[in-house]
Amino acid sequence: MAHEHQLNWRDATSKSSSDWKIKITTTTNDRTATYHVHKAVLAHGPRRSEFFAEIFQNDYMANAMNTKSSFQLDSHAARAFPALLDYIYGEDLKIDTNNATALHYLSELLGMNQLKIDSLQFCQTNMSLENLHIYYVLAKLLNDAQVKNLVTVFLKMNMHHVRPDHPIVEESDPQLWIDALAIQGHAETRIEDTRQLSKVIAKICLISMTLDTETFERLVDPLACIDSSVALDLCQLADHLYPKDLDYILSGHLLLMKRCVEALSKDPNFLRELDQHEMHILMQRSPQFLVNLSLETVAGYRD
Repeated sequence: MAHEHQLNWRDATSKSSSDWKIKITTTTNDRTATYHVHKAVLAHGPRRSEFFAEIFQNDYMANAMNTKSSFQLDSHAARAFPALLDYIYGEDLKIDTNNATALHYLSELLGMNQLKIDSLQFCQTNMSLENLHIYYVLAKLLNDAQVKNLVTVFLKMNMHHVRPDHPIVEESDPQLWIDALAIQGHAETRIEDTRQLSKVIAKICLISMTLDTETFERLVDPLACIDSSVALDLCQLADHLYPKDLDYILSGHLLLMKRCVEALSKDPNFLRELDQHEMHILMQRSPQFLVNLSLETVAGYRD
């Protein structure tokens, strides 16, 4: 539905009766776009912007020498700006996975409360494991805490469905997973069998460029059980990260080794299917690890 005065920012400049300009500069490549708009719509329409309403009330901004607002925006926010203007002018909201976070960011920037509510609601209902990485990446780029929180909560609620090949695994930082794991959820969000999760955590650790001991420990601590396919990878990571002093060996390192030994000993095909690389990793384990693995394996056969 068009605005009641039939004003349209998309009209040719010579016919639009525009009395204000908005200049958008994209921060990544310095590209600019200028939109010829109308103060009556921006500040007084049913979908007005509180930002523009405030600056138009100030005489020093509203005089003839000041007829332009300038913004520097990330490219994603800059691309979403026409959809925001269409919305202000009364058109249906053109929102999708790729611009929802940017529209939410712009609604906060320009003081548009209803758009803020609608865009955040869209983000929440549209999120899936297939597009979660898009919301995460854009929320991080735009520093949008509310969308980032939605991503974290969604991940917590659906962590038992995540596979190592989901895009969110490769696109996210370890901190997202630490935050999601730390959420105290309902009983249905608890994961009793963490073998599938251990494969996800192992991949996150292996591809992280900033992994340190504390981060590693916070990621692997919730893993009550570990899948045998990633046990050696986690052992190797632990060897690389943990200092060689006794305190660390007696705490997180030994607990992880115990879980890895249990995982390997319960896999009847583990030794039979070892490739050369995995055999090399196994032979680098400590004598204690190998003895424990042998004892656990023998005990398993007896059971």
